[in-house]
Amino acid sequence: MWSIDFETKAIQRRPVYPPEPVGVALKHNGNKGRYLSWGHPEGNNSSFEMAHAALRRAYDSGEELLFHNAKFDLEVATKFFGLVLPEWQRYHDTMFQVFLENPYARSSALKPS
Repeated sequence: MWSIDFETKAIQRRPVYPPEPVGVALKHNGNKGRYLSWGHPEGNNSSFEMAHAALRRAYDSGEELLFHNAKFDLEVATKFFGLVLPEWQRYHDTMFQVFLENPYARSSALKPS
């Protein structure tokens, strides 16, 4: 399973949505995760092309994909990287699990959970 989480510029309303990505965190199974950044003002460790190749490996692997707020991350991957939306059986969204754990929480965001 691949875990994928994009970091983007500020979220705005359409038509400036989804926002442009500046980095992506990737983790494969039990391996150590890595953060590829290319769009920050400083401290980048990657290029857009390197991140695209890493995302392509994850998508082309045929393995399951894990996101938190999948609809957002999948739209970023589709718009900016040209990746085809995977079949619905292949991806999972932890945001639903966070909600089910505490439906009265103020937020279902990744960091607070």
